[in-house]
Amino acid sequence: MTLLDRYRDNWPRVGGAMAMGLAPAVAQRHRRMSKPQVLSALNFAALLVHQYEEYEDPGYFPGQFNGGSATATSPSATRSTATSR
Repeated sequence: MTLLDRYRDNWPRVGGAMAMGLAPAVAQRHRRMSKPQVLSALNFAALLVHQYEEYEDPGYFPGQFNGGSATATSPSATRSTATSR
């Protein structure tokens, strides 16, 4: 398994860990940042947390997306057909 394969399988967890590091960093440095920079950084952290929640914690989104728009029954089945091209 290559590094890219491991990242592809774990990217929501990587994003969740980045969000846990980003929020305290912004909290420590918010006085040296402009308001748009703070809001942008916190928005990015919220996006990372949201992606973790959608794909990893309850993990409902991939199955719902595949059931509603594709013929595959699991996200891994869709990914394996896409990477075999």
